[in-house]
Amino acid sequence: MKIELHCHLDGSLNLYSVQEMLREQGEIYELEELKTQLEVLPECTSLTEYLEKFSLPLNHLINLLNIKPYILHIIASLYSSITKDSFGDRTCA
Repeated sequence: MKIELHCHLDGSLNLYSVQEMLREQGEIYELEELKTQLEVLPECTSLTEYLEKFSLPLNHLINLLNIKPYILHIIASLYSSITKDSFGDRTCA
């Protein structure tokens, strides 16, 4: 069973949420372009490179008006994984 000790909002958003957030702020990104900018590849060995992946969503989440819908999204995702796990649908690693 996986237990979240804490959750970083900027690293917990899915591609669709980030794409929507950016679109609402006038920035259009294709999903593949976002994936390239947000995904940390397994061969990443640099902390600097790893942390760069958080800059795009973090820069847009700084505006407090933008944060609420994404916090709700994360809460819903966590609740969903807890509910699925409790009913035997082992989606947690």
